Amino acid sequence: MRRDGVPMLGICVGMQVLAERLFELGEHKGLGWVAGDVRALSNLGVSKLRIPHTGWNDILPAAENDAALGRSTRERLFYFNHGFALHADDCTVSARVEYGQKLVAALRFDSIWAVQFHPEKSQQNGLRLLAAFADWQP
Repeated sequence: MRRDGVPMLGICVGMQVLAERLFELGEHKGLGWVAGDVRALSNLGVSKLRIPHTGWNDILPAAENDAALGRSTRERLFYFNHGFALHADDCTVSARVEYGQKLVAALRFDSIWAVQFHPEKSQQNGLRLLAAFADWQP
């Protein structure tokens, strides 16, 4: 699928399984499509904040004019609900979220989009992102 150019959208755990390794309830091998590991937020320097990270947060896109992720702070609010996060290199990261430190919020590479937040729970901003994905031709 990835090599065929078929668009794929991973949401929450769907983003995390793209990593090389996941450390939830033991150590598990991921798909290995993204160089990085998925670790508990408490192991990523988020121990002073509420875990799981649940609620609305604005994301910080890597590209300033990324219409799919929102052009204004108001358009960049998305709903998160996770206790684990992907720790990855910057080459595939299209957005981060500040929660105790900057965490990966979105990836985009090849024919893959993946987000840690939940667009289906993010009201108009989520609908806009899903529509942009549906129109995307990698």
